[in-house]
Amino acid sequence: MADFTGQNIQDTYQSLLQVSSSGQVTDGTGSILPIKFNGPDLIVSGAIRAQSYIISQSILNISSGSTAFGDTVDDSHTFIGTITASGNIKTGGNFYVSQLGKILNTSQNNTFIQFNEGQILAQTAGNEQVRFTSGVGTVFNESGIVSNDFRVESKDDQHTFYIDSGLNSIELGRNTTTHVTASGNISSSGNLSSSGLYVEGEGNFIGNATENESYTGTQLAVGGASGANIKIYSQHPSTNRDVGLHMSASSNGQEYSIGLVRDRNTFFISPSDVLTGPESSVFEIDAVGNITASLNISASGTITAASSNIVTIDGGSW
Repeated sequence: MADFTGQNIQDTYQSLLQVSSSGQVTDGTGSILPIKFNGPDLIVSGAIRAQSYIISQSILNISSGSTAFGDTVDDSHTFIGTITASGNIKTGGNFYVSQLGKILNTSQNNTFIQFNEGQILAQTAGNEQVRFTSGVGTVFNESGIVSNDFRVESKDDQHTFYIDSGLNSIELGRNTTTHVTASGNISSSGNLSSSGLYVEGEGNFIGNATENESYTGTQLAVGGASGANIKIYSQHPSTNRDVGLHMSASSNGQEYSIGLVRDRNTFFISPSDVLTGPESSVFEIDAVGNITASLNISASGTITAASSNIVTIDGGSW
């Protein structure tokens, strides 16, 4: 700075700046200003205010405190390049990702969540796990990867619902206390296997048996080819027979029933109709061993009975 010793300095020059050897800036009166030079760096202890600023390279280093960009919610800030944060990134509004944009794992860039138009994909280690697509729904393991199993846990069962991708199998529970309840029909084009099967309700059908073969009453119908079927019922609505097995060789063939007669405590065999129930018994055995038949009884061996109990019924022969 020029030497003003012994010179007449007018009031006009009182705002002249001076820079000390330490870089401190003062005005012409020697008052320290809140600005300092440190080599090529400019240090300001207050705020720098401007309508705009243009720089060729931006590096912002903050040793402590907070940084605020903008003063209204409609301000827009564009960053070209990568934003890296060692802490959390929070937003009070929406967080936008461009079309086909991803949220990636920094240590494994093939693990990410990707946002497509009307779709969200989740991928781990290069394998797609799940996709959510508008108009389609949710798809797990779209690529059919062998190791991508699906598991749902409950309170006491880690495999309440489990899909084994490699075995193409569905498992419903591994805990003995896990129960599966279906309010509608359960159908299968293949086999159904179980270590224990409990069937409850009216009109249960297996195989080719259909609902139009049913009658009102608790039954289990097992269907076969050409209308052949077996129906197990606990009580036929048209008779007093409690437990019975109805058998039909074909849709037009003879039908028979075997079962128990409740009021007489007897076992019976009789012709039968699935709707009207068993007809008069042709063969019965009661609880004490008496045998009653409407027609002949024949045997290739010996029939032994108390002589007083051998009778002929309805014209049959002995």
